[in-house]
This record gives sequence, structure tokens and C-alpha cells, in this order.
Amino acid sequence: MLAAVAHQPQLGDRKGFPIADISVSCAGGICGACRTRWIEGPPIHRDRALSPQERAHEGIVCVAECAGSRLVLDL
Repeated sequence: MLAAVAHQPQLGDRKGFPIADISVSCAGGICGACRTRWIEGPPIHRDRALSPQERAHEGIVCVAECAGSRLVLDL
């Protein structure tokens, strides 16, 4: 589990995630390589890969942000 805090900019970058084993390929929210399930908190979805139904429980974390006080990813 990885928790992000409010107003944190993008959760990942082209180098990936230093504290989690999440691959990042495009770093633009298109390819879906960093698709990750979230279990708590409101994400800000900035991807172009997920459907509204998928966004209910998954995020493209290279471009996602935390909309509340915390966002917990299921890693």
C-alpha cells in the first residue's frame, strides 16, 4: 500500500516510482503501463486510457493526483 498526500503533483514520472515497483512507460497517461488499483481517497484522473467504470477503482498513476487529504494505492 502507498499513500499519497493532498496537492501532491503527479505521483510518478518517467523514471517510475522510487518507493514502489510500478513501471512507467509513456509518462503521459496513454499507455496504461502504470495502471494501479486505488482503495481509499479521491483521485484526480488525468489519463486518456481508462473508461469511467475503470476509474471507479483504478488510476493511471503517472498522471494521477490526490484530490483529498490522502489517496491510498493497492500495491
